[in-house]
Amino acid sequence: MYTKEALDLLGITVNTLKSWADQGRVRWEYLPNGKRLYWDEDVYALVGKKLAKDSWVVCYSRVAGTTESDRRVMTEQRLRLQDWCTARGLSPDQSYEDWAPSTELSIKERPGLHLLLQDVIQKRVAVVVVDSPCRLARIGVEVFQELFRYYGVEIIFLNRTISRPEYLAEQERDIVKLLKRAGVERLDQIQDDGLAKPSKPKLKDPGRIVPHWEGAPLPPNSRDLANGDLSDLM
Repeated sequence: MYTKEALDLLGITVNTLKSWADQGRVRWEYLPNGKRLYWDEDVYALVGKKLAKDSWVVCYSRVAGTTESDRRVMTEQRLRLQDWCTARGLSPDQSYEDWAPSTELSIKERPGLHLLLQDVIQKRVAVVVVDSPCRLARIGVEVFQELFRYYGVEIIFLNRTISRPEYLAEQERDIVKLLKRAGVERLDQIQDDGLAKPSKPKLKDPGRIVPHWEGAPLPPNSRDLANGDLSDLM
């Protein structure tokens, strides 16, 4: 991952990251463009070491239905998440699952997602591990990322892009369903009206949003990770 991604995950300064790299704690290499690329597995291993003891590492899985194929995909998804955590010395405290399309967001269709949201809001969760962004949402996954960030929760996607055939097939079905809901039967029915797009208003920068933004006290025996309290964990 790039330097900025590593800094965001670890909550440290550039100088500290470079110092750890010099000490061999994080492997890295130069790209042709001159930028540093840090090894994902080393950065995530450090994430595992910095977690507060009273915070949960959780996994979220989702498949579109309950067919035999869906059950197989769910089993494979669970194993990937478990293997990823085990390889980094992490033991998931909770796992949430849903058996519904990504286009469904109600508590009836996706109770696992709502249980996860409740635990995030109650500040029980530190890290959420997900196979890919489409497991959370097909459209608007950024909303979940921002919401979790407000509560100091890190989302780790094992795969940023959709590459698995099962996920690609599901994506096609979801897009067709969304178009039908909008009353569009064929793509050629969608026309550009040629109107100029309105300019976005300039909003005031809210500044850096940090964990525990509501001012709630930290759990007992935990550390203020927002201020880089990692000295005795490395």
